[in-house]
Amino acid sequence: MEELEAEKVLPCWPKPGEAGVQDARDFVLPEVQAWLDDPSLALLPRAAWPEKPPPSRVRATDAQWELIVKAGVERGMMCRVDENEVFRDQNGVPVLNGAGGVKKVKTIGGEEKTLQRFISILVPSNTYQAHMVADDAHLPYLGQMAMMEIDIDEEVLIDSEDLVSCFNLFRLPPKWAGMCTFSKKVRSSVFGGPPDEMSYVGLQVVPMGWINSVALMQTVVRRLVFGLSRVPEASEVSKLKWFPEDDSVSVVYLDSYDEVRRVKAVTREVLEGVASERHKNFVRTCEELHLPLNQGKKLVGAVRGTLQGGDIDGTTGTFEASHDKKVNLMGLAAALMGYGKATEFELRHFVGKAIFAMAFRRPTMSMLEEVFVDIGRARAGPVCLSRRTVDEIFTVVALLPLMYMNLRASFDRQVTITDASPTGGGGAVATEFKDEPDQIRHLGSQCAQCERELEEGRTYPCPAECGVKLCGLHCITDHRDGACRRKEYIIPKFGERFAGQNAPLTRAVAKLGGIEVQQPYDLLTGDDFFSPEGKKKIAELESLAAEHWGPVWKQLPHWQQPDCTFCSQMLEPRRWQLDDMRKSVHVKG
Repeated sequence: MEELEAEKVLPCWPKPGEAGVQDARDFVLPEVQAWLDDPSLALLPRAAWPEKPPPSRVRATDAQWELIVKAGVERGMMCRVDENEVFRDQNGVPVLNGAGGVKKVKTIGGEEKTLQRFISILVPSNTYQAHMVADDAHLPYLGQMAMMEIDIDEEVLIDSEDLVSCFNLFRLPPKWAGMCTFSKKVRSSVFGGPPDEMSYVGLQVVPMGWINSVALMQTVVRRLVFGLSRVPEASEVSKLKWFPEDDSVSVVYLDSYDEVRRVKAVTREVLEGVASERHKNFVRTCEELHLPLNQGKKLVGAVRGTLQGGDIDGTTGTFEASHDKKVNLMGLAAALMGYGKATEFELRHFVGKAIFAMAFRRPTMSMLEEVFVDIGRARAGPVCLSRRTVDEIFTVVALLPLMYMNLRASFDRQVTITDASPTGGGGAVATEFKDEPDQIRHLGSQCAQCERELEEGRTYPCPAECGVKLCGLHCITDHRDGACRRKEYIIPKFGERFAGQNAPLTRAVAKLGGIEVQQPYDLLTGDDFFSPEGKKKIAELESLAAEHWGPVWKQLPHWQQPDCTFCSQMLEPRRWQLDDMRKSVHVKG
């Protein structure tokens, strides 16, 4: 983390009037609105709080910090926080946060300049907060793009939009300023107060460095894309969903919305450079909400573009780590191999970047092994790299050109095998998969056990999933005891006591498959719980993975009424009931 310099931070911020233009709570679901409106809902139980807040400092001189805060106030990004509004721990100690800068290279007027991204170091405040439920679970993973198959007569077009300084565009409710208060004060004159007073500074927009910033921003941007811009949610690439079947897939990642379109090669030239309707809608939504878009990252029907740190080529159908990331990885590898000695951080840094590149060709991840042993050794201090670790680093560089996804790759519908003999004398091909072991295909519409015609709603699978279909509970039992090919398979078993004459719960469980059911034990089917034979039978019933007891006492003849659980007197007809614990008791009064 670098020391903050105002002249490097401010060019990365939105211009005055462009920051904090929308309330974040207006773009989230009610359950997210609830904890945005009340920060206390995001707090961990007090038993989980540390004994004292972790320290964190603002990495800036007083003069530089005042310039940055003044610019933040002008943009509506920062505000004054009263001492009684600052979040405090269980001992009344203020929980104050730090700030620092991260290097950022930005093109301004055609010239590359080294600037700084402002980062709020909210480690102290985060220590007291839980990770709240929102849409960050939908964040896509670049490896999912390997599921996109491009046919021989297709190419890909990329449309991309990126919000400028996305986190700074959305306001948090005022109560959050006390949770996002910085440890370095400034003169109150920055806020229009007396110059001889010092005041706390809080953040009003979504902080980069907050435990819930990613969850919140992914929720907001998904609402912009799938809600307000009416992009079909079925087109989303998400870790929680199957890969979309749509010819146009949507990748939403925090501040960006990318659309990857499969088009016919013969029409690509006509469509190239033409924005899709979905992206036109998104641009229109952002304009209406005064949310600025980054023109430098904009792509409109491009054949080549960047996606999640990778370069995608729509003509060749390849997706790989971007060129600058590959160059950086090669430089790190050369430094490690040349010096032959490394710290734990240096090794982890290299491995992290290597695995990112390997994600585009996942089998290459298998080459790293010994480097993790050296990482463990390096915890005690810098270590000389083992020969095997050097070989692994060299292999990463050697295979870097092969670390790409071939989106044109397809499954071979014919499996070819040969034997392992020195002469390779045997060979075979297969065009379809075999059935699972001990399984058959049920042909016809008759019960596999009694051959009765199967009725709609009265068809049950074999609980061991051997493939047959049966017509009832007795046929299930007879089949499992007799011809089932998976008779020896151990599967969980369910039993019901006092199920009633039709045993609806037992039948419902049987229809699920994968669970064996025991014949229900019930008075109405001939079992007498009050007879010695009935008690013996229930005592001999085998142990079950799950069971259910549901006595239907009201159907018993009066001479078979049970005794009261509490007073042991015989219950007379119509003078008893079941309490919430399923015990038979006298009716009150």
